[in-house]
Amino acid sequence: MNYVSSINSFLNKFLKTNYNNIIIGEDILDPYGGAFKVTKGLSEKYPSQIHQMPISEAMITGVGTGLMLKNHNVISEIMFGDFLTLCSDQIINGISKFMDLHEDKSLIGRYILRTPMGGYRGYGPTHSQSLESIYLNIPNISIFSPNIFSKPENLLDKILVSENFSLFIEHKVSYPKAIIPKEKNNFDLKISNYDFFDIIDIFDNKPDYVILTYGHTSEIALSTIIELFLKKEVKGRVISLKKLKPIDYNFIEFIDAERIVILEEGISENGWGIFFFKYFFEKNRFFEDILHIGSKNSSIPSSVIMEKNHLPNVEKCVDLILKRFFKKQ
Repeated sequence: MNYVSSINSFLNKFLKTNYNNIIIGEDILDPYGGAFKVTKGLSEKYPSQIHQMPISEAMITGVGTGLMLKNHNVISEIMFGDFLTLCSDQIINGISKFMDLHEDKSLIGRYILRTPMGGYRGYGPTHSQSLESIYLNIPNISIFSPNIFSKPENLLDKILVSENFSLFIEHKVSYPKAIIPKEKNNFDLKISNYDFFDIIDIFDNKPDYVILTYGHTSEIALSTIIELFLKKEVKGRVISLKKLKPIDYNFIEFIDAERIVILEEGISENGWGIFFFKYFFEKNRFFEDILHIGSKNSSIPSSVIMEKNHLPNVEKCVDLILKRFFKKQ
């Protein structure tokens, strides 16, 4: 099973389970099935539950919010994560406030707003951004980001049970990739899946450093720890968070090293990773060294070559980690 078919499997189950469950979005009907084919085959099976909307992200989000307030479970697709900016008023000044205005949240349905985010496809500055950090300080919003080390549908199952409103950040590069099974991979990996984070080790031994990341950059992190082991025989661990807000702090016990790398695709300046510096300081978790890697603080180029230099990549991560942590080895 690959990443996109896992999400499609959840959506199929979502519609099949309850006639009142609804999916809305742009170009999601068959035969097109969405820009990245996530909803392919669903409108033929459930024609009364999957609805195509006009090109208005604000309207899509508003309709989804209204359906949720009428106790429907609804999933919206925003074609590109960059267009979440057009949903911001509905999310920030609408739905996040509605959560506090309803005393009995059992009368409110579930609303998952899912969207493909990120670059590495040469789509240019308005279709390649990672904007999820914009919503990190907005109350009553949960943010999730699956990876290829566990099935996205399992994460969606948990969200549908536990959350009223969620942003579900998918990565467009991950869609065709296979979910990596625990027992089959190209290296001696140990993958441990938890509800809201995954742990990926090269060996069972204590790691020399830990990379804390999420989403697609988890794949970059994995390639980085393999490359660094082959180059310097240093052992790395990847901790991939699947719940970005609010954070499941149980991952802290797996930071079993004094060197920490915080890796994100978004702009590192005041981005997602900055929060952990504050958290570690407040909890008196002082490490030997912390390295923060993210994108440049400028628009993403359309040129694939320039985009690669702009965004985090394996070569850049290996070079920075070697220089920061292991330059004397």
